[in-house]
Amino acid sequence: KNLTKIILFFFLLTFAAKLFLKMKKTVLFIGLLLAFACNAGAQEKTNYGFYLGCGINWMSLDKSFFYDDSEVDVKSEVIHLSDTTIVNVKSAQYLDVKDAKISAMTSFMIGGFYEYQATKLFGLQFELMYNQYGYKMNGRVEREESDGEGMTAYDYKSTMKLSNVSAAVLLKFHLFKDHLSIDLGVQPSLCLRATKETHRGIIPSSVYYVSGTDFKPFNVSLVGGVTGCIGSHIIIGARYCYGLNDILSAKTAYLSDTKTINYTYSDAKSKTSSVQVTVGYKF
Repeated sequence: KNLTKIILFFFLLTFAAKLFLKMKKTVLFIGLLLAFACNAGAQEKTNYGFYLGCGINWMSLDKSFFYDDSEVDVKSEVIHLSDTTIVNVKSAQYLDVKDAKISAMTSFMIGGFYEYQATKLFGLQFELMYNQYGYKMNGRVEREESDGEGMTAYDYKSTMKLSNVSAAVLLKFHLFKDHLSIDLGVQPSLCLRATKETHRGIIPSSVYYVSGTDFKPFNVSLVGGVTGCIGSHIIIGARYCYGLNDILSAKTAYLSDTKTINYTYSDAKSKTSSVQVTVGYKF
């Protein structure tokens, strides 16, 4: 049992060190505040466990992204060589999504935590989790018939998912004899993979985006929430995360092969926000 605690502690300590290098002022402020709180009365103990839950995610999106990039427009310069499709990146075009509406996307999350509780009132918690950001888009696209006889309208739906590994550092204010805590902190995230599933009419397709090329791989969020403890072990949490970084900063897209989308970068802005609800177990 002690070995498990030690391994978990050093694993989370590695992520805390990386966070410290990128956000020295914020981490130092939390550390000083915790050190001050320790003088309020000593009751050192540790808490650790795991949780799982779901998130409701929003992503602000520039209107220049309102297009169907699952298939290049037939008007573009496309060359077919056996089973390979080559698209002239300078002339590639995509069908616009008309009457586009952006809505929230639900996602799954799972993680573990380790808390050092210095006093009855204050603790510092480290977390490591898997989560997702993203959005849904609904609208319609119009496509010219191959024989040139007018336009055909299709219902269009797409779901963008950015899969992440996140490490949170939270300052916890314990109330009601540890049955409730108020949690405040920061949550840096690393994007592992981004996928976009599109449905034009009844035909689904998937487009794969390269993390770090088409999306900025790092994002930092401010976190605020509450955690309740039922009995000695069951915990229920709710938090709000607001992303500080523009993670998607492209306006012009083109195909580099049959599955991968690349972008020409610009000043388009896209930030994330999410509400997360979790249920977990504290050892």
